[in-house]
Amino acid sequence: MVQQPSDDSCWSAEDPKKAHSDEAVTIDAYFCRIGEFGRYQRSHYAVVAGAWVACAWITFSMVFVNARPAWLAVAEGTTTTPCDDPDAWTIADTAQSVGAEWRLVCADGYRRASLDSLYFLGFLIGASALGAASDRYGRRKACAVSAGIAAGGSLASAFAPSFGAFAVLRFLAGIGVGGLGSDCYVLASEFIGPSWQSRTGNAQAAIFAVGGTLLAPVALCMPGWRSLALVSALPAAAYVPVFLLGVAESPRWLLAQGRADEAARVLLRVGVVNGATAQGTPPPKLATSGGGGGGGGAGAQTSGRDEAAGELRSLHANFALSVAVEIPADLLAGWLCDRVGRKITLAAAFGAAGALCLSCAVLPASLTAGAAMLGKFAISAAFAIVFVYTAELFPTPLRNVGMGVSSSAARIGGMAAPSVILLADLLGARAPNVVFGSAGAVACCGVLLLPETKGRPMPETVADCDDARGRSSRRRNSMSTRKLRVAPLSESDGDAPVDEGAPVVWSPASESFGTTQLQLSN
Repeated sequence: MVQQPSDDSCWSAEDPKKAHSDEAVTIDAYFCRIGEFGRYQRSHYAVVAGAWVACAWITFSMVFVNARPAWLAVAEGTTTTPCDDPDAWTIADTAQSVGAEWRLVCADGYRRASLDSLYFLGFLIGASALGAASDRYGRRKACAVSAGIAAGGSLASAFAPSFGAFAVLRFLAGIGVGGLGSDCYVLASEFIGPSWQSRTGNAQAAIFAVGGTLLAPVALCMPGWRSLALVSALPAAAYVPVFLLGVAESPRWLLAQGRADEAARVLLRVGVVNGATAQGTPPPKLATSGGGGGGGGAGAQTSGRDEAAGELRSLHANFALSVAVEIPADLLAGWLCDRVGRKITLAAAFGAAGALCLSCAVLPASLTAGAAMLGKFAISAAFAIVFVYTAELFPTPLRNVGMGVSSSAARIGGMAAPSVILLADLLGARAPNVVFGSAGAVACCGVLLLPETKGRPMPETVADCDDARGRSSRRRNSMSTRKLRVAPLSESDGDAPVDEGAPVVWSPASESFGTTQLQLSN
């Protein structure tokens, strides 16, 4: 049975005239007919979005692999510190972390701290470079290459003979994870209709958080950091053949590349599996239009990922709780996006995170922990919304580039965060909260300058983005589409000429499906 749309962004998919009319349609319009999130899309989404677990394992493994070494006093009654008197202390377990094995402590402690910055530098490069590769060579190939690089870097790091080799391999793993995150998000979302974009997009952020939570008991069972580095690479390695052999290419990307016949065959398969299209039905005619020009900008992402769990008393349990709080934040963000809109929800999340962070600079110590947890909840919601919003702001030929640039901005923040924290030693303990809170306020104001995308189909060309900006007020209650070549419904009019140059807007006010229901926009 064809799935009913959840809002008025689609017409009724049950209408037999609409389901079988001979017309060239957009991909979003066809999804409205065959199901926006039917059986095929659900299985495809589960497989592709599951790659976020692989991203989470490689990213969060550093919480344990790079944990601060534990010290043991050589003799009872020692009153010195390990850095003041190294001979009076010994590292408890050299297999615990890279810092313990290579004694990255005291004067060499900065080397251990640099590993996270190197990883996020790789993430920045991968998100941009592999995102651009996805737009040029295809979503599946880019996802497979990204997963291979991520798995290879993490797997090889388990056998690194020195700190330098380990740092290079973690940098390589960051490149792969940066590309895999943005690429798998786009591949999963481009099979889904407009009214499901928000919920499924935010759910991908929740899958990332679930993956991080699952890593904690796995890390607890590992005998040392090398075994954990090896195990954390396995999900990404398993996804290489999955992307190459187990999933279809994005029909939106195929259409943007001028491969309309291939895109139509993919969509026909979706319709058959969803039960909306019979076997042997001819592939749909897909509307195409020329596109070109530059892309727009999107708000920079702000990451609320808490990798400082190593400072807590119970490393594994507190890490799991710290990441688990993101799951309800991501789900709530999806619910609000569908009801309030992307722009207002994202601005509110950034504003709340900024305000709560600033409040930590003035609240008494007894209240700062609660404010910090609420701030993490808000910034986690913002992080999830940015993925949905960015994908809907950029057209298909530039979508992965836009996602990559946006993700790279988040990595710049992640690389800068350790330096900002050092301001506490120079300007006082409250200084980092002021900086982070101000960043949230700036992001809130920047989001308010962007257009709303709720209820609109994903843009296929740059012209669609310009059209959405210029006509947002006139299309608030209707579904905007790309150019549609609509054939008459009556067989007697089958040879009537069709105007291919004018965009068409469907009007939900009309209940009949015919030439009166399609109105040419000015």
